[in-house]
Amino acid sequence: MWISFKTVDFFVFVFFQVNQICSFTFNDDEDLAEINATKRAILKSLGVRSESRSKLWRNDFFLRRYSAPKFMLKLFKEVNGEMSNHKQQTDFETKYLNDSSVDTVISFFKYDHDRSWKKNSRSDFRIKFKARFDPRHEVIQGSELKVFKRLPRNGSMVHGKCSVCVYLIQRQNSLSKMIDTREVDAWKAGWQTFNVTAAMKLWAQYPLTNYGFEIVVHHNGQKLSPQAFGLVGTRGNLEKRPYLVGFVSTTSDSPVFAPGLLVPSRQRRAAKMFKYGNNAEVCGLKKFTVNFKEVGLHRTIIAPNSYDMHFCHGHCLDPLDPNKTTNHAIVQSVYRAFDNTVDEPCCVPEILKAVNLLFYDDDGNIVMKRHPNMVAASCVCN
Repeated sequence: MWISFKTVDFFVFVFFQVNQICSFTFNDDEDLAEINATKRAILKSLGVRSESRSKLWRNDFFLRRYSAPKFMLKLFKEVNGEMSNHKQQTDFETKYLNDSSVDTVISFFKYDHDRSWKKNSRSDFRIKFKARFDPRHEVIQGSELKVFKRLPRNGSMVHGKCSVCVYLIQRQNSLSKMIDTREVDAWKAGWQTFNVTAAMKLWAQYPLTNYGFEIVVHHNGQKLSPQAFGLVGTRGNLEKRPYLVGFVSTTSDSPVFAPGLLVPSRQRRAAKMFKYGNNAEVCGLKKFTVNFKEVGLHRTIIAPNSYDMHFCHGHCLDPLDPNKTTNHAIVQSVYRAFDNTVDEPCCVPEILKAVNLLFYDDDGNIVMKRHPNMVAASCVCN
């Protein structure tokens, strides 16, 4: 799903196109077509096919109140160093966030309940999530089910530890394989986390086997009502509804920007922006900030609102700085003195850094993805 950009200069070219086009008065549909094509290319680089259109996903109330969005926003801030307290992360989450192969965290909070389930039964606690993956480009490394437990409303509820077991429903209306269990104090409230990696890996490969989970509570061999025990279901408080979190490694075969974007209909206008003129400027890093609202991507990208992308600009002319030049560039520069048909070395990024983006995917799930090679940190002649 993510794309490794070979240079940042191309990405800045795309954004410059959008900003330049936006500064002109729209006289025909050609300008709007360019903007839309550029936006689609950027969305595709995120693994998103189209903009999020539902008003719900653009509502701040939704992000503040729903359980999974609140978790993802907090996780995003923690990963980006905006929150100093990392103690709220579980050991499971810390393990996969520190795994260099994991570049994506995705939350699932939409339900797909089977009509045959007895929704009014007090003894059943079943959850089925709408979760789908692309096994060609996504590998599940880990997954957790998060269920909130409130204080029991029944004063006669048992005291002490109870066994809370999560079962994978392998067939309709059948309780089958237990995939995780933990001891939970009956009179303590808080989020309970269960390892459901095996289930997510199975569903990624065989989507039709997703019949959901069932949670069962036991105390001293006796079965207790999960609702009376305090577990909050899919119709409970918005901030305490259950959700899934998946930790994923993604792959991409090749860059996804359309080649046509390199030769826009306003080619002369774009070329004029990058014309350096006669006053040769030495290769160096130029400050540049990408504002997602200005290019119309704020409905899909939740955070950050902008990021410092920067780009490399300038000429690589003799004498070259040995500290900012490769051996290849030195040889090319020397040879150019004898053959003026040889181009001068190029000013390109030397060090590229990653950026974490929080955005909505095509299904309305909230995804945090680490995109490599998004920030130019230094430049070199090559």
